[in-house]
Amino acid sequence: EDASASKSIFIRNLPARATRGQLLSVLMKVEGFKKLVLSEALRTKGWNRIGWASFESDTAAQAAVKELDGTNVTPLPTNSEVPSSADKRNSSKSEESAPKSEKADAAMETDEG
Repeated sequence: EDASASKSIFIRNLPARATRGQLLSVLMKVEGFKKLVLSEALRTKGWNRIGWASFESDTAAQAAVKELDGTNVTPLPTNSEVPSSADKRNSSKSEESAPKSEKADAAMETDEG
């Protein structure tokens, strides 16, 4: 067995507001997915989180990297980004659009350590 082979992948640049459920919905589509572990938001990473996804085999982990590399996860809006009823009425009158939410790259790569 290859010493660099791993059953886990490292997930980087995950916004703190992206939910575990959002990530699980992506990962559960990959055959062999077993478990997800996420960090808290890290100041040293620009308040993004990191995580690890475990798979049944190193082959499944490598397939997940190929399938999911560069996948974008759109974080949920904060309360200040969700328009109120009054904002919605004003917005429709003035034809202003709501601010777009940021997209963040949840890049996948093999965890080699």
